Amino acid sequence: MPVQRLRELYSQFTDWFRRLPPRARWVTAGTAVLCLAALLVLAFRSSRGPEMEPLFTRLTPEDAAAIVAQLEEKGVSYQLARDGTAILVPAGQVDRLRLEMAAQGLPRQGTVGFELMDDVPFGATEFERRVRYLRALQGELARTVAGIEGVEDARVHVVLPEDSPFVGERQPATAAVFVRLRPGAQLEEDQVRAIMHLVASAVEGLEPQDVTVVDGTGKLLSAEVGPEEEGGGTAGDRFEKEQQFESELQHNLQTLLEQVLGPGNVVARVNAELNFDRQTIERRMFEPPADGGEGLLRSIQELEETFAGEGAPAGVPGDTNIPTYPQVAGGNGEYQRNERTANYELNEIIDRVQVAPGAVRRLSVAVVVNGQLSPDRQQALEQVVAAAIGSDPGRQDQVQVVGMPFNTDMADRIQRSLEEERQAREAAMRGLLLAAGALAAVALLTAVIVLWRRRRAELEEELALEEAGEVMPPEEAAEEVPPPAPARSNGRPTAPPIYEQVSDLVRNHPEHIAQVIRSWLSER
Repeated sequence: MPVQRLRELYSQFTDWFRRLPPRARWVTAGTAVLCLAALLVLAFRSSRGPEMEPLFTRLTPEDAAAIVAQLEEKGVSYQLARDGTAILVPAGQVDRLRLEMAAQGLPRQGTVGFELMDDVPFGATEFERRVRYLRALQGELARTVAGIEGVEDARVHVVLPEDSPFVGERQPATAAVFVRLRPGAQLEEDQVRAIMHLVASAVEGLEPQDVTVVDGTGKLLSAEVGPEEEGGGTAGDRFEKEQQFESELQHNLQTLLEQVLGPGNVVARVNAELNFDRQTIERRMFEPPADGGEGLLRSIQELEETFAGEGAPAGVPGDTNIPTYPQVAGGNGEYQRNERTANYELNEIIDRVQVAPGAVRRLSVAVVVNGQLSPDRQQALEQVVAAAIGSDPGRQDQVQVVGMPFNTDMADRIQRSLEEERQAREAAMRGLLLAAGALAAVALLTAVIVLWRRRRAELEEELALEEAGEVMPPEEAAEEVPPPAPARSNGRPTAPPIYEQVSDLVRNHPEHIAQVIRSWLSER
């Protein structure tokens, strides 16, 4: 019977297991448990199927449907997760499938771009083409905005007004951008301004100020962007540039003065006013020729009139009122007239100078030195400071150097507290080192005492056995070692000290002592 056979096998195994040493039993039981766990893991993984990894996450329903259709067409197994917004595929096919989906433009993040223009019907009207173009432009802009750091998804709405033949009736283009940010992300002012300029640059006739940016919470992000000023950026940019210029100039001045007066003996502050106006200066200058001549001849006009004969009219119509024109009443006569007009080019110099924004308009510097200053030393420091900052009297720069004692009470208290804290740390460290040394010394002394007592007890035991005749070396089996003569005190024998007994054995029987030591070493 199979049951009887199983019982016999079980009884044989239990008998064999009981005959094993304790250590072998533990090894056998552990090996059996590990084999059973490995079999269970393999069975679980084989029943679960291949390991699945995310192919794409945070998909829109449109992109998820398109990707699932492609996977079914390729015969790839997949699983939907996170309410259909994530698609799982076998781990070994993730990279290949991502490349194949990217080649087909998937995922599209729920938007379509200029691929809409690939299948325009042949008989499409101008209105249909315009609508397709507008949808494609909005989709492309949404994809681009979604690529900005911190933006999870985006939608763009562009309004292109109808063209009008009347200039007064033309309306500007407008746009609205909706951004859904990633959890914990927040767009900076520069990023919002970049989105506004990006959309405005992609749409004809659209200005950045006509772009509205809104986030997922309904917050108007474009309203927080400061207006841009010509030549100098926004007011925030101007303030930041001024602060940076002041910090650099103040650091250089502080470093220079501390090398002369010592660290902590001088304080410098700089207030700078920068000019962010963009200017273009044009100058026209007329100068005579360098050689002193009349200049370069541009044009010349000469007029010559002559008359000789009789019966001349009294005058030429239109010229009779000219006093210089000769008047001939009749009879024989002649006249001659010559005119010459020369035009010269003038030396004209046009000088156009464009002043870049950021020039220094005015500087104000205040320097306070620890201690009193003599007039000569104060004047010398003012000259050094003025030269260091590039002071210009034409800008009405101000440089003021004052000497007065510094109030160092707070600094002294902080220094004292730091010194006390440092001394406390050093004292604690010294105490810790002393305690550690004492513990180490106690431990070492304890170990020496324990070893010494142990060796003493072993020697006493060996000596006692030898004296009793229980332990005898092989080479001394034929002869018996006589015990040492007991010492006498007041006529009565006393046991000799352990040290004397060991010394006698070492002197008289060194080979026996060597065998005892070898036996100790073999036991350990």
